[in-house]
Amino acid sequence: MKHSDGAPILSDRAGAIQDAARTFASEVMRPVGKALDLLTEPKDVVSETSKLWDIIKRHRKIGLHRIALPGDIAEVTDQSDPKIRALVVEALGTGDAGLAMGLCSDSIPFEIAAISGAHDLETLARAYAGDDKGELVGCLIYIPPESLGQLAIGR
Repeated sequence: MKHSDGAPILSDRAGAIQDAARTFASEVMRPVGKALDLLTEPKDVVSETSKLWDIIKRHRKIGLHRIALPGDIAEVTDQSDPKIRALVVEALGTGDAGLAMGLCSDSIPFEIAAISGAHDLETLARAYAGDDKGELVGCLIYIPPESLGQLAIGR
């Protein structure tokens, strides 16, 4: 696809990343998402035998988890195409919205670590970027504002 002036909308590399995300979403995520939706117990969704872990591993294997990380850490982000992250998130969402939210938010703690300036955290972000087995999984928690005074981290 091209702009009206004839320039390509995406570089070849960004187009390939988007195509990989579309294929992964339709061929892998959609059927697994449907199977996970049929489970009635949340514990079954995250059990050791759940197909969820296969999705995470396959997502890592193709490197889509790296698109959110700074280019010097990820070595995947095409800096000339800043819209590629949004296009990948959109593509994953067409496969299964719930899985896409999990896969895309998984990187947020590592994004923060990558830009923290703290050597240990940057090392953790690099380990996440290199993780093609799904061994490092990020998560976010919600803490109601009224509870922040009661928060005790690391105790």
